[in-house]
Amino acid sequence: MRPASATKRLASVRSARNSAPGIRANDGGRMAWLNDGERYGALTKALHWGIVLLFALQYAGGLTMTRLEPGASAAGLSGDTLFNWHKSLGLVALAVAVVRVWARRTGSLPPWAPTLESGEQRLIHRYEQLFYAAMFVMPVSGLLYVMAGGYGVLLLASSFSSST
Repeated sequence: MRPASATKRLASVRSARNSAPGIRANDGGRMAWLNDGERYGALTKALHWGIVLLFALQYAGGLTMTRLEPGASAAGLSGDTLFNWHKSLGLVALAVAVVRVWARRTGSLPPWAPTLESGEQRLIHRYEQLFYAAMFVMPVSGLLYVMAGGYGVLLLASSFSSST
């Protein structure tokens, strides 16, 4: 059960959000593209779930391709095809991360949930920093690894290789 002060703060935030820009009953239910200081925008939400999907695909693909026997296939895809998909999706994830940082810097963030204590806010902020670092470090390190190894990247039927 929430303390009375937390319930009052939550009601106050809900009341403020009903009168804030973004989704409102009197504007046809439209959502702002960028964050507006009261709620997250449609672009931020789409980029968030896009990164979640890309990371899930990368994880599943990485597990699959590293466990394949030489010459074997999974779901009708050869190991080489899986490696190329993995590299391509990594570059797409990097591009999405760049757009995500731009969108975050362009709009303003909504306030913290009123039920979070300051220690919880600091912890969440640190986790968020780690996730943002991972969105850049993992694709960049993977790209550097394949380019240094001379493997190259096959992206959209175009070959990018350090040996050409």
